Amino acid sequence: MRVRGVAALLCIASCAAAEEGMWPPAYVSRAPLERTLGVRLSPELVQRLQWSTVKYGGATAFFASPQGLLVTNHHVALRCIQTVSARETNYHVRGFVARTHVEELRCPGQDVRVLMSYEDVTSEISKATAGIADADRPRAEARHHAAIERRCHEDTGLRCEVVTLYGGARRLLYRYRLYDDVRLVASPESSIAYFGGDPDNFEYPRYGLDVTLLRVYENGAPVRPPAHLALARAAPREGDVAIGVGHPFRTSRGLPLAQLETLRDVHLPLYIAANDHRIKLLSEFRKSGGPDAAQGTRTLLFSARNSFKRDNGYLAALRAPQTLAAQRVALERLATALPEEGRSTLAAVLAAAADLARNERARARESYYVSHFTGSRLLEWAVLLVRWAGEVERPEEERLDDFRGGRLAATEQWIRSGVPVYPSAETAVLRDRWAELPRQIGAEHPYAAAVKTLDAAALVNATSLADPAVRRSLLAGGPQAIRGSQDPLLVAARALEPHLYPVRAHYEREIRAPLARLAAALAKLKFAAYGENQYPDAEGSLRFAFGRLEGYDEDGMRYPWHTTLGGMYERAERAGNASPWFITQTWRKLRASIDPATPYNFVATVDHRGGNSGSPVVNVRGEWFGVQHDGNRQNFGTQYAYTTEQARMIAVHADAVLEWLRARYGATALIEEIRGH
Repeated sequence: MRVRGVAALLCIASCAAAEEGMWPPAYVSRAPLERTLGVRLSPELVQRLQWSTVKYGGATAFFASPQGLLVTNHHVALRCIQTVSARETNYHVRGFVARTHVEELRCPGQDVRVLMSYEDVTSEISKATAGIADADRPRAEARHHAAIERRCHEDTGLRCEVVTLYGGARRLLYRYRLYDDVRLVASPESSIAYFGGDPDNFEYPRYGLDVTLLRVYENGAPVRPPAHLALARAAPREGDVAIGVGHPFRTSRGLPLAQLETLRDVHLPLYIAANDHRIKLLSEFRKSGGPDAAQGTRTLLFSARNSFKRDNGYLAALRAPQTLAAQRVALERLATALPEEGRSTLAAVLAAAADLARNERARARESYYVSHFTGSRLLEWAVLLVRWAGEVERPEEERLDDFRGGRLAATEQWIRSGVPVYPSAETAVLRDRWAELPRQIGAEHPYAAAVKTLDAAALVNATSLADPAVRRSLLAGGPQAIRGSQDPLLVAARALEPHLYPVRAHYEREIRAPLARLAAALAKLKFAAYGENQYPDAEGSLRFAFGRLEGYDEDGMRYPWHTTLGGMYERAERAGNASPWFITQTWRKLRASIDPATPYNFVATVDHRGGNSGSPVVNVRGEWFGVQHDGNRQNFGTQYAYTTEQARMIAVHADAVLEWLRARYGATALIEEIRGH
């Protein structure tokens, strides 16, 4: 990544860029929008955007009509697309469109959530945990969070979650309306959705139709959502203000320096090497041409390549001297803003973070290889079932993180998932991971020793856990059913769990929990200095972000703010129509009927992270004109420090969505629905 000035990143520490920040709805009014962007959002507009945007899986979608039509990314809806596809239909490759509501296909086990309201419960939790020792406070807080969430659900019938912001200086009770009937309406062919494949992933200029349409139902009929977004009436222009609303993953802008250095020196190199190995394994298996070799590795290979490229970007950002320099300047600025007592607390927090980093470094490899099942869905489900049987019998505050509060429901949903399993790919992945253990964690490690006697192929072929009905039945039967099951993979998981659980528990209780306390202490110091005039680190809840439609310069080139559909055909021609820049015969025939000047992908300075995939891009009137789907490689560094020098969010233009529906499917009714006619 080439960034032209250290000063641009150092400014992050001492001045807020107009576009910087991912603001919770409760604090959007604190963002310096009027002064910096000339924008003022009314409370009514904020609420409409909030009610129109939904959490879908680990990402985002939004209502685009009063008939429950949802817009999101193809890669976000991929699990749905694959699950509803039979071998002979394969909608992932061929694309899909429903001409009527009757033809819309239900996505098993999927739901969307709308944030209906929120309430500040900081005072209640603070009073309930007053006088409790620091080491015991997280468990006490978790217990009170769970009690508040249960009470809220009983009172409202909504899904409730306590969201911790500013390191716990603010705690908000979020109330979600959950819809569990989601259906596939339209999706493009994968060759068009992922045009450019891995080489173009995290790159710009970009030409991908990463879009899918879904519909939410309630009581068997299309739902009338609490709000929806209208299509923009006027075409956006370069320099216009753009607003993104979505659910960004966790950012690390508030991590102590010692942890950022540990990421740079230990964790990221470890992840990169593991994914490099995984990519080579899956690529070789794919070439073998065995049963399900292509279909069984598609998602796994996409995920591994995505992670490999992302983590390399993170590592490059942390190795760039200006990134950590900006963090040091930020800490110096914070120390200056604090009273003497606060400065002493800051010094103690940073010293404790350095001590914790030494423990983190010592156990990083073991934690990664023992806690991650990297691609084997069957083993993951088996371990989760065994672990679930034990955890649900413990008090809430003593459970592992995936079995507490709202995370428990998400874990159970994943166990019940109808995502397809491909036995040959499962066997290859599982056999390789177990063979890797002696080299990675030592042959004497109890886990490595235990798997030596296990036959991956025999277990995969004998287990019935590939059938979601079996997993659902086991959950419904409770801990006794799981403990009594003689399914071979569950028997193996029960034998392995005594070696797996202690490593996971150590990581959560001796690394993650203390780090969360230190990060919270640091965030509280920042809150004491700056209050709500700063945004909190992202953690997966709804956020608002702002910026402008703006191209950028790199290596003497000016990249425009948007590409065109005609540019996609030109890019394919330059590549000789070879994969991954391949255009199918169907799309080649469509070329004459497509307007080549149609805006396709575009960039903006809107603050963006993973989890924003599928987020609407709207104008100052709250009308949508794009769907976020990626960031460029320069955007990786904003995980740790924000800049608008070259970092950009990438989105699909609404005009390209309409042109696709018209030219490829002749889907007039859908076009009219989106246009509000």
